[in-house]
Amino acid sequence: MITIITSLTSLVLGYIIGLIANSQTQAGVYSIPMMLILSLIPNFEQFNTTLKTISSYLYTSTINHYITASYATNGFSWTLREVLTQLGWLVITCGIFFYAYRRHGLDND
Repeated sequence: MITIITSLTSLVLGYIIGLIANSQTQAGVYSIPMMLILSLIPNFEQFNTTLKTISSYLYTSTINHYITASYATNGFSWTLREVLTQLGWLVITCGIFFYAYRRHGLDND
């Protein structure tokens, strides 16, 4: 369930970038900084408390905790904060997607 929600959120973020960008090159330029932030902050949270606070609000942090806990003996269990974070990101990104789709459509030339 964790990987499905995380994948859907990432997919919708990609759709948003695709709708906003005018070309494939521009889409790459838009997506690289966002994906670097979303993927690196959860990995660096163990080195800095500020990054840990920021990371707790990112949907990619849950999948990072899931992968880390899968190697531990006690396993992984969802917390309410992680569930709300995942669902919040999914709802917000879907809302932004619907707004971008209404505003730009598929053909924005």
